[in-house]
Amino acid sequence: MLTEFYSYELHNILIVTSTALFFPISIFGSYVILFKTPPTIRAFKFPFFYLNSCYQIAIFCVGVLSGIDITSVASSMCVTYSGFVVAFGRIAVYIEVFIVFSAMFGVINAVFLSFLCRYFQVCHPKSLYSLYPSWQKAVNVGFLVATTVIIAVVYAVEVSLYAEERAIPQEKQITICFGYQIKPWLALGVVYSTASLLLDYFFICRVLWTMKSQISIMSQKTKEMQRMLTITLVISVLIPTVLGGGPIFAAAFGVITHLDHAEVFFRFLFVACIWQGLLNVTATIFLRLRKFKTMSVASTA
Repeated sequence: MLTEFYSYELHNILIVTSTALFFPISIFGSYVILFKTPPTIRAFKFPFFYLNSCYQIAIFCVGVLSGIDITSVASSMCVTYSGFVVAFGRIAVYIEVFIVFSAMFGVINAVFLSFLCRYFQVCHPKSLYSLYPSWQKAVNVGFLVATTVIIAVVYAVEVSLYAEERAIPQEKQITICFGYQIKPWLALGVVYSTASLLLDYFFICRVLWTMKSQISIMSQKTKEMQRMLTITLVISVLIPTVLGGGPIFAAAFGVITHLDHAEVFFRFLFVACIWQGLLNVTATIFLRLRKFKTMSVASTA
């Protein structure tokens, strides 16, 4: 019944429509982040741009480069690839797997780094990370690139080790199946994502608590700037929590418990991924152009 309600054909229509809506807005969002970021929040330019870029890469792979459908049968999970990537053979599929893992964990790490940066700015303003922009840039780039690539390589290697391939030339598809060995890695990914989100909430709570004691000595302009920056960060973590957390846990639960029609939860996850990126960049554009830009102009008047 569930697969009839949300069929693969309907899923593809939603994917294509959402992707077509995402990319024009996202490209404009990249322009806003790069060229319309006020000097007062320039420290967040790289994490925000990196976050938007990771969404673009992941959504390009899922919505343009290939069609992906995940099914769970008995003790195995199968991922079926179709579309442009299949024309380039199995190696291209594994390259896409690595790219998708890099983008997915890049989103998690970019959100985490934004909160970490904000935490050090407010709670530890005299630390090396807060005082020296060059040191901050080195830490930001090193953390995002190193952790994201290392985690993506580990997962891509595990996929290549445990994968059983089945090509269907007449249907122009490549199917990769996994046994029970992949389940601990799925659980580990869920734990990593959950731990990162919990730390994000911890950082923002510490920031709000610290700002509460300092707000009486701030100017009105500074108060407004701090408030809008905090809102931007909160939105950046609420969106993946709501749109990502639910589908991820549902999909993982379906695979681990061998739930019937678990593929529907993965389809929801792909659509939710696109709308995460769309809502995130839309919120970023709105807040920067309507608030930060106004305050930046006012400060130079």
